[in-house]
Amino acid sequence: KPSLRSERFVLPRAIDLAIGFVAEQYRMTGIRLVLDIDLPDDLVVEGEQTLFEQVIVNMLLNARDAFESEDIGADRRKVTIRAVSDGIKIRISLTDAAGGISKDILGDVFEPFTTTKPDDKGTGLGLSLSRNIVRKMNGEISVENVEEGARFLIVLPVPVAAADERSGQFFFATMRARSPRNWASSSPATAGRCAAVTTPARRSGSCWRVRVRWCC
Repeated sequence: KPSLRSERFVLPRAIDLAIGFVAEQYRMTGIRLVLDIDLPDDLVVEGEQTLFEQVIVNMLLNARDAFESEDIGADRRKVTIRAVSDGIKIRISLTDAAGGISKDILGDVFEPFTTTKPDDKGTGLGLSLSRNIVRKMNGEISVENVEEGARFLIVLPVPVAAADERSGQFFFATMRARSPRNWASSSPATAGRCAAVTTPARRSGSCWRVRVRWCC
């Protein structure tokens, strides 16, 4: 099993490095790589960066091999990577148009030695190892057939400290010429809700900077 050290790394940077590893291979085989990465530049996750990069690289190489084995025309040779976060979960998807995965093995693709490749092309261990890596990051990986291809989805948690800063559970509000106590009790944003100041307010000029936690 892969060894996963307890550390944090910047996720967008890891995705970029993984893409860079296969970019030239994609160019040589005429595969367009479409990126839709909507993540904060400094978003961190828990895990071992090199192993996570291997997960992304493995999925990209599998897509490349699928195009090759199916002899897909140039107009359909496209792989799309999307990544978004709601502050609590991160969703990274990779979608190709290489014909999809046979229904006979779709439910078993993450099991060891499951592969559609010839013996000299693959061992059937790549996706199994990828699942282990993602699970050790407290995430999940899944696959489904969509339209003309397959879509792999990785869901990862945002580490607790980072989630507190980015999610709707916490937010910073600046109210001009109003005290923190009055803001917490009378702001329209908290009408009918329960709000509590969780850190000392700080005054900057005529503004108060208040950290608030929703408790409803």
